[in-house]
Amino acid sequence: MLDNCVLELPQIPYDRVALRNYYEETKQSLEECPYEESWTGTMRRWKVDQSAPVIAEIKSKYAPEITETCKIIMFEQQSGFSFYPHIDYGRTLSLMYPIYPEDGGVATTFYNPDIITEEDWANQRHYLGRRSRMVDVQYIKYEHDDEDVIYEHYYSTEYPTICNIQTAHGVVNNQDMTRTYMQICLYDHTLEQVKQLIQEGNFFA
Repeated sequence: MLDNCVLELPQIPYDRVALRNYYEETKQSLEECPYEESWTGTMRRWKVDQSAPVIAEIKSKYAPEITETCKIIMFEQQSGFSFYPHIDYGRTLSLMYPIYPEDGGVATTFYNPDIITEEDWANQRHYLGRRSRMVDVQYIKYEHDDEDVIYEHYYSTEYPTICNIQTAHGVVNNQDMTRTYMQICLYDHTLEQVKQLIQEGNFFA
């Protein structure tokens, strides 16, 4: 595991079955939230009800100031959906909670950061300055290349994992199944800051 890519949180296990049941009971209809066709495949996503008991229980594991500005999103990606190498716009960290498949599915792939230069990223940020969805209008479309891979991380389905989405990453999905997970999006912390908060005892509730 590369220290600047992910951080596993075995201190706060989650109940995947309970989260799966919440997803099945509350998932949006296709009329409410249709699939999006994009150059990376087909997916849909929606915000969860943060007051729902299972979601509130998950949030309660973190210090309130960690999640006070977070967004919590459900992702449902159809078979074969992939994320090509990219850096996220706006968000800094994602707390990943796999739901389907039961083993967590394919890995998140991390790449040599040199494949996305600061100039490229600045241009992408400028292009995406308006309100838009990164998956639909990403300006710089990098391709996966095995030679650029520095690490592949398979998520636990027993505890959440923090993913550093301010470094080059993507998902190569060759599985014939839907990939569903909940994601807590953080905007105000870097991975190094989170490590420091954990060390100081100020990250978990």
